Amino acid sequence: MTRLMRAYIKHLSAISFSINLSRRAREADRSTMTLSLLRDSNTRANEFILIRTYSFARLSRYLHKLILFLYRLSAFHFSAFSAQLCYFVSLSLLGSLLMTLLKPSSPSFSPRYVDMLFMSTSALTVAGLATVIMEDLSSPQIVVLMLLMFLGGDVFVTLLGLLFQRTKQQQKTAANADGRVESSEVELESIDADLIESSVIDIPAATDGKDSIYNCARYLGYVVVSYVAIFHLASSARSILEKKGINVFLFSISTTISSFANAGIIATNENMAIFNRNPVILLLMIAQVLAGNTLFPLLLRPVIWALRKITRKEEFEQMLESKKAGSLSPLLAGR
Repeated sequence: MTRLMRAYIKHLSAISFSINLSRRAREADRSTMTLSLLRDSNTRANEFILIRTYSFARLSRYLHKLILFLYRLSAFHFSAFSAQLCYFVSLSLLGSLLMTLLKPSSPSFSPRYVDMLFMSTSALTVAGLATVIMEDLSSPQIVVLMLLMFLGGDVFVTLLGLLFQRTKQQQKTAANADGRVESSEVELESIDADLIESSVIDIPAATDGKDSIYNCARYLGYVVVSYVAIFHLASSARSILEKKGINVFLFSISTTISSFANAGIIATNENMAIFNRNPVILLLMIAQVLAGNTLFPLLLRPVIWALRKITRKEEFEQMLESKKAGSLSPLLAGR
């Protein structure tokens, strides 16, 4: 009987030992599988980071080449027409390339390059035409359209014209400063003292006139930048768009830029029809549309008038009263 008990106990201990071994083996297999899954997830994360880093580096190279190309073009002293032509063509091509590389929100939507080229050109020229369903576009594609609408708006193009005029004025000033003549090559003649006195008086007056025009262009550029920044930061259409899965913040910014630039491109299929029961947003967009296009010169004058009262700058006074200063931009002449 004792032998049977001992044998039975040994048998139970062997069974428990085998159970423990199998349990440890299963735990080891689970830990191995967990480690393999972690390794796979880390590998996928590293691959995702590497792909995104490579894409960003490639995009940075393209942008660097584009900026270098535009800088080399500007070195040839192109006219304003040539500069604007290169500006719009290059931005349209760059926008279409970005729109094609970015993935849409709908997996079943596969846009053609001609559609993306049309969308980027329409956004840049604020034409307001679309050949695709807007809700099929992803958030990065909406951001690209938003930037194109901002860069192609009348106000921003006016600012570029002011910067172009400022650069041209700086080049003329530098050329006049470097235009020296050797004294040995000049044959002196008898000069009347009255002419010398009048010349000494007239030259600073002419220089002051050029400096005042240059300062007008510079300060007017600052005013336009501030005007755009205030409108885009202070007014944003706020509406609940969770039902459509549209980012509210991104939609607000894109709608503000689209209305201010008069582009007419809204990130919804119904355009502004979904806000027909919200008159506050419609009235706000009406103000943005008028301020960005038709009433821009009229609303710009009160801004300059307020800055003149605050800063007491002579340039603001000339922008309001001088016809020559008014010709620097769409600012209406004061006389």
